[in-house]
Amino acid sequence: MISVRKVVLSGLAIALCSCAAAPVAPQRAAAGDYSAAIAEVTRLIAERMDEIDIAGLSIALVDDQKVVWAQGFGMADRGKGIPSEPETLFMAGSVSKLFTSTAVMQLHEKGKLDIDKPLLNYLPKFRIRTRFLDAGPVTIRQMLTHRSGLPTDHVKGEFSTSPAPLNTLLAEIAEDHAAFPPGYMWSYSNLAMSLLGLMVASVSEKDFAESVEQAILRPAGMADSSFVLSDAVKARLSKAYKDGAEKDEVPIRDTPAGGLYTNVLDLARFSSVVFAGGKSGDRRIIGSKTLEEMLKVQNEGAPLDFDLKMGLGWIRRPVRGLEHAGRVAWHNGATLCHRASLVILPDHKLGAVVLANTASAARAADEIAAAALRLMLEARTGDAPPRQKETESARAGFTKAALAGFEGRYETAAGLATVRARGGYLEIELGGKTLRAYPKKDGTFRLEYRLLGLIPLGIADLERMRMSFETALGRDLIVGTRDGLRSLFGSRVKHREVPAAWAARAGAYGILNKGDDAVFPDNVRLEVEDGLLIIGFSIPAISKEPIKISLDPISESEAIVQGLGRGKGETLSVVTIEGQDVLQYSGFRFARAGE
Repeated sequence: MISVRKVVLSGLAIALCSCAAAPVAPQRAAAGDYSAAIAEVTRLIAERMDEIDIAGLSIALVDDQKVVWAQGFGMADRGKGIPSEPETLFMAGSVSKLFTSTAVMQLHEKGKLDIDKPLLNYLPKFRIRTRFLDAGPVTIRQMLTHRSGLPTDHVKGEFSTSPAPLNTLLAEIAEDHAAFPPGYMWSYSNLAMSLLGLMVASVSEKDFAESVEQAILRPAGMADSSFVLSDAVKARLSKAYKDGAEKDEVPIRDTPAGGLYTNVLDLARFSSVVFAGGKSGDRRIIGSKTLEEMLKVQNEGAPLDFDLKMGLGWIRRPVRGLEHAGRVAWHNGATLCHRASLVILPDHKLGAVVLANTASAARAADEIAAAALRLMLEARTGDAPPRQKETESARAGFTKAALAGFEGRYETAAGLATVRARGGYLEIELGGKTLRAYPKKDGTFRLEYRLLGLIPLGIADLERMRMSFETALGRDLIVGTRDGLRSLFGSRVKHREVPAAWAARAGAYGILNKGDDAVFPDNVRLEVEDGLLIIGFSIPAISKEPIKISLDPISESEAIVQGLGRGKGETLSVVTIEGQDVLQYSGFRFARAGE
């Protein structure tokens, strides 16, 4: 659910890491006996909880229609000494999207909507500005696969102590712009999923939460799950933790994108529905053919999506350590502090669910779920997974001219990067850190970080990554390869002469309409740097790390966030209020400091 580009030392690696599990030393198990797998996962959980101070975590492992293990670790409430249990409720974040997607597909198979038709057919009040008039309207299938071109979020009001009703979103986004043409590329959108939730409510003529509860949650036996923060849910909901302290989790306006309250046992039941071809006991939740379509990769061959495979709601990107496991379908999730990971192997009917109450637990949750499935599959088949091939590390020679051709500024998933050619390697400045990229024989680059620019540091994520420079659809790209999987990481920025009107607006800005928002941009500063229009900011609720992104000023009053993918292509505009220029982005307004 959370969508910020947090700049960290291993920002390149983090941005390319999706549900990737580090190798876990296996304990050989007899076929069909999960005891060794459970013991190893228990050890891994204890290790990760200690390493990154995870307060509480729950896990469930599923074999077809049976939960073979469910256990809680640590504390759901440290202050009151309440332990985490399998029944403990957590916020599931973007795992919620699986239920919204299922609700959409239920209506599709009943003939109440057609996912290849425009959203506007079923949500007539939907309006958003677009510069891509020749690209056609946004379809429901594009929204389910994150290829709608809609902005990642409408940030204003998304996380608030007193969120407005979901249906107010329609009026809020009427002044926003589409980020990309529909169908152009995979670009994650919480907004798209929230609009699908509004469509479900409109077509079913019921409140979204009520509709999903009646059509999915209760028929699937998920009696403890809800999209409503009722008193009963509050009583069983885990506390939230960050940096060792208890934090407040605020309600989410965009419930279809990230508002599910649930536990590992209920998500295990949902996994069993998938394994049963859409049935829960004798009750059919969704048709087996419809379910198969949801699990089918929808974006095969899309030139900018690389190895980011997407089903309808389900992410189908392969997972490290499960390359031999046939189809892998998954979704993870994050709120301000809660973290979730649900991973299934449909061909083997095995699943793993991990929920945690600590902000630092995102990668650990993914890692634990993937490792558990690898060990379960080994126990099921008696066969260990194939060993990962060692990557060749010899350097290759690039001419000085060839290296110079890669120089420039790139908008990346972790912010604005500068690439410079040096003696036989590339130097990359990103987020206040400097990386070196050494060429390899296959034309890719090996990444290295040097402390103080002198001492090489062995950072595991960087050592597993390779980087290449490629061109697709007329864009100069940085492509990252991790564990053999390729992802778009960055694209060369456009250099347009900065209009005098934008240059005159340089300076610090303060937010005008913060209201009850818990997530908002702060420390905003607009500047012109080496002829490039740049905006810097931080998001205090997520990280204190500063973020700098480049803007393409397409007119005196509009500038587009440069780059491709999540959070890119969005519009920063200028509106005049009482004779004063005010910056406007995703519902927030900013005035120059002191004015």
